[in-house]
Amino acid sequence: MATVYQFLNGPSVLRLVHEGATLITGEGEDAVVQRFPGAEAAREHLERILQNRRRSGYRIETSATELPPGQFELAELAENVAWDEARRRMVVTFKSALAARDLVPAIVDAAAATRPICLRVACDPGSPGAAFAAAVRATTLPTVRRFIFDTDFQTLTRQRSNAIGDLADVFAGLPALESAFLSGELLLRPCEHPALRELWLLGDPLLPSTVSALARCSFPALTRLGLVLRSDHDDGPAAQAARALRSLAAPALRTVAVAGVDDIPAFLALLTPLPPHWTELHLTGSIADEHALLTVLEQHAVDLSRLTRLAVPLCDELSSEADERARKLLPNLLDSEELRDPFLPATYESW
Repeated sequence: MATVYQFLNGPSVLRLVHEGATLITGEGEDAVVQRFPGAEAAREHLERILQNRRRSGYRIETSATELPPGQFELAELAENVAWDEARRRMVVTFKSALAARDLVPAIVDAAAATRPICLRVACDPGSPGAAFAAAVRATTLPTVRRFIFDTDFQTLTRQRSNAIGDLADVFAGLPALESAFLSGELLLRPCEHPALRELWLLGDPLLPSTVSALARCSFPALTRLGLVLRSDHDDGPAAQAARALRSLAAPALRTVAVAGVDDIPAFLALLTPLPPHWTELHLTGSIADEHALLTVLEQHAVDLSRLTRLAVPLCDELSSEADERARKLLPNLLDSEELRDPFLPATYESW
């Protein structure tokens, strides 16, 4: 049980928390955590503070409280970690490139203590690198169901070199993970995860080795998958992505979204025939030859018409005549502009 001291002097209020050998002075980013060799040393230091405050005219109110798990850990990391108790959401911001890797063990320990449901990591501008994946795998965070590695105020291009290590290790350390939205230099080796239902991978470009590894992964619960193959980079791993999507062991997969496709007709040709369990396919990118698109749609009309929705960029890429003919070939065809972009932070804001 911790004791909370409030030092009152007019409108001025200072909060101090004492438990065992630890004192926390202040709150939020201004909190200062002091750890003493033992409870007696902490108590002696506290008594000196109380005497000095009384001499300065402060009125002191005390109360007993049960501190939430991880309170001291969070106080020490207040500059880099924000905690939303109501939502069980931890937001980590690596603010220093030099200190990012050194902070990883304490941050993962704090997550283990507080048991978040949602863990979000941003790089501003520090990037934790492989140390993060290694620490998560070694510690295991069994309560995390939603994980975000994205810096929402930066473009995907500016996040190109942000890294957290091999995603296979991250997934192994998050056994209850259901939703993941990940941006940057994403590394992956073949792995499996029984609980993952929603996966968004964004790169500029998405590494060909990562896309190829995806083909050998097993995600039996996965229902939604999104890939951004490139943003400002010259080209992305489209051929590898088409092969990976056809080979991925994900029998529950229903919705697939792929952005940054250089040649949508060629990509569709590689992707068909589609896995029979898919119901929605959303593609964005370029259509250099509208006749090639019409040919692919016509050749694979039976297969593609099984989908509930097939979305491609029509108005921005096709002539009005080609647009009209494409829609006649496939009544389930939509312009991708008619749908919400799933690769924006809005996808995870409610997580």
